[in-house]
Amino acid sequence: MSKLPVLNWINGQWLDSGNYKDSIDPATYASIGQYAEGGLNEASLGIEAAQQAFGHSPW
Repeated sequence: MSKLPVLNWINGQWLDSGNYKDSIDPATYASIGQYAEGGLNEASLGIEAAQQAFGHSPW
């Protein structure tokens, strides 16, 4: 069974960086799946989304 990598949830969208890392079970050191690595682009998009949410949402 092939598992899809977990993606980054940013500003209401699943984003795929195309770079994947193994998620490791610390008890067995076995790979339990993969996730899309976040980088500068994903961080910038997350910061922009947070600024929009805090600056333009009713709290």
